[in-house]
Amino acid sequence: MGSGIFAVESRIQRLKHFQFTREEAFKLYMDYTHWRVNARLVSDFINKSAGTVDWLENMGVEFLDVTSHGLGNKHTQHTVKGPDMGPGSGPGQVGRLPR
Repeated sequence: MGSGIFAVESRIQRLKHFQFTREEAFKLYMDYTHWRVNARLVSDFINKSAGTVDWLENMGVEFLDVTSHGLGNKHTQHTVKGPDMGPGSGPGQVGRLPR
């Protein structure tokens, strides 16, 4: 039941002045997993995430906001506008972001 996708250094994050770099995301993830995961795969996933958001927007996907997964977490979840969601209709939503 996903409502958004992960991304770092996206256009939306820059628009909202969220400062979280790909390097910081990589280190945070790798430290969290005690470096027991495929570092190249994690790096590719993080490095391609903002481009994926751009691609989705170009394909017509609308994002309402970028949020965190909880208090103290980084704002990396890009919330997708659902079929019945107008601006401000979801919990914590602030409306459609400008292109």
